[in-house]
Amino acid sequence: MKINKISLSLVVYLALIESISLFVLDFSRNNLYGAFLVGFIPAIIVLGLYNLISNIFPVKLNNKSVSKIPAVLLSVANGLFIVTLFFVQDIMTKINPNIVVPLFGFFSVFFVFLVLVLIYNNIKLNVIFNLGKERIEVKQISLYFAIYAGIVEAFILPFMYVFYSINIPSLLNGLFAGLIGGIIGLFLVNLVLRKIPLELL
Repeated sequence: MKINKISLSLVVYLALIESISLFVLDFSRNNLYGAFLVGFIPAIIVLGLYNLISNIFPVKLNNKSVSKIPAVLLSVANGLFIVTLFFVQDIMTKINPNIVVPLFGFFSVFFVFLVLVLIYNNIKLNVIFNLGKERIEVKQISLYFAIYAGIVEAFILPFMYVFYSINIPSLLNGLFAGLIGGIIGLFLVNLVLRKIPLELL
């Protein structure tokens, strides 16, 4: 399946995850378990909610509604993503403490997703969801996915830094940064998808 258009409704769910993630981060312990919870808790809440309301406010791929997503599996994956992301970001800041924020956001997310996609493509654990009336089983994900995820984060992270600098509470910070940066990032991703579709095999 080739994806050449993703609906902006995705941004709302991403913003909710970002919002709850920053809130959980305020109370989490600085260890692997804490990092995992920062990824898992927001995802299980938002993805569980999505399965309940996807018939009302769906994310659409190629104008077809996504439904019946595996919330637990994807939440565990998000927990592992955050654990790996914190590790990569820690290394990047030690190598270059003055790295520009958009580049920091892009490359940290790009590297993590690249690793996770490569692992996913080589294990027998497939994500299954409904797209319109069709059942989709994802066995392989294009490596371009890492680039697209990096583009979105490159716009979200700078807004987070700005909102933190003016002491906006974490819940609102994640929500506003996710919405504003996500809309800009996904707009650009959709432009690229017209030329280079995202392939799910």
